[in-house]
Amino acid sequence: MTRALAIVNAISLGARRAADVRAALSTVPGLAVVVTDSLSAARASVFAHMSWSLETVVFVGGDGSFVLGWSLVREAWRGHALLPRVGLLPLGSGNAIARALGESLDDAARQPARVVERLLRVGATRVRLPMLEVLGMQAPFAGFGIDAAIIEANQQVARAVDRLRVGAVVGPRARYA
Repeated sequence: MTRALAIVNAISLGARRAADVRAALSTVPGLAVVVTDSLSAARASVFAHMSWSLETVVFVGGDGSFVLGWSLVREAWRGHALLPRVGLLPLGSGNAIARALGESLDDAARQPARVVERLLRVGATRVRLPMLEVLGMQAPFAGFGIDAAIIEANQQVARAVDRLRVGAVVGPRARYA
């Protein structure tokens, strides 16, 4: 079985969903699963698990998780002849990469372990994505990350509402201001 690492983006999925996905993926033989909540935590995980025996890194989240993850892998393996395979379990908000590759978003949401097992199988279909390079980052497309900015702003509003303890007075809609 392939030696692999799955990095689950808790910011993209939310803490509860990230925990559920971690539990599901922990059943996949040969797969280490790490849940991260920041770019620095993801970077630390990639570097901590970097070894010549690591064959595949699967990023769990959306397009941003994949693009930043791909950049982290390139950074960690700089100077090495072979990079590990990189996969995506599309559980983010947009999932343009997965859609372009014809991946089933329903399968990823309902059966994440089965999708990752398929990605790890020897002889699994490999796709070479043409990449753009801008400011040292590689990506299969150019995007603006608006969905990620909206999610982050929403989380900031929710934290402020909780900190001010006004949620009971103004109701749950205050979180969406």
